[in-house]
Formats: sequence, structure tokens, C-alpha cells
Amino acid sequence: MDKQTCKHEIKKLLDIENINAQKLISVLKQESLALPKDPDKLQDIENEKIALLEELDQGHSLRNALLQQLGYSPSYEGTESLIAWCDSSGELILAWRQFMDKIQQCKHLNSVNGSIINNGLRVVKQALSILQGGQSNGPSIYDAKGQQQGPASGRAIAKA
Repeated sequence: MDKQTCKHEIKKLLDIENINAQKLISVLKQESLALPKDPDKLQDIENEKIALLEELDQGHSLRNALLQQLGYSPSYEGTESLIAWCDSSGELILAWRQFMDKIQQCKHLNSVNGSIINNGLRVVKQALSILQGGQSNGPSIYDAKGQQQGPASGRAIAKA
């Protein structure tokens, strides 16, 4: 494959990957807004996320196949080396770095959403513990002297 054909093929792949990564950023932002307010919308968002992740994975596989076909390692370094070989204008390296930035943004947004979910689970577990009369492995209760006390000895609210 000559340099011009390589540049054209990589550009097509990066354009698609950048579009899909931007779509995933939008979906992750929608998820962040829906988590505390609109849990009914979460299944649709999850389906959209799965579809976009599959498209990103397919793009990754196509890029890796092209890298291997041309004798480059299917890695970050291999991609940068191939781009340097076939594009002296810098157009592709810019698209590649934009894609990497978008992927980092996706990872950050996903982590934030995971934290929102984990905090919600913690609140639910605490409420459940209270309803079950403190029978959990949750935080201990201390008396006025700072001594740890066991679980609440009273009746569970659910039994009251």
C-alpha cells in the first residue's frame, strides 16, 4: 500500500472513530443527568452506550488489522509510527490525538457516572440497614466515651 492510500484509509477510520467517541461523550453526559433524576431513561442510554462501544471496538479492530497488514504493531506507538510514515502534513496526527483526548474524556465521564452509582448504592444500603435494625457491616456506632458499640439493640423499624 502506498503512502497516499494509507493516509486515506487511516483518515477514514479516524474520522469514524472520532465521530463515535463524540457520540459516546454525549451519551455519557446524558447518563450523568439521568442517573439521579430519570432512572427510567437509563436502559435506553445503556443500549446506546453498548452500540457505540461495539462500533468503537470495530473501528479499533479495523485500525489494528491495517497496522498489522502494513507491518506495524497494533498499539499506540505503532499507530503513531504509521501516521508519521504516511502523513507528513500532520493532519492525521491531529485527528489521532483528538481521538485519544475524546477517549480520555469518555473514561473520565464513565468514572464519574460510576461514582454517582456507587454513592446511590451506599445510600440505599444504609437505608436498608436502618430498616433491618442495623444488621449490616456498615459503619460502627460509638458511645460518648469513644468506645465502639455493636449493632443497634432496638427493634427494626420494619418490625415496629
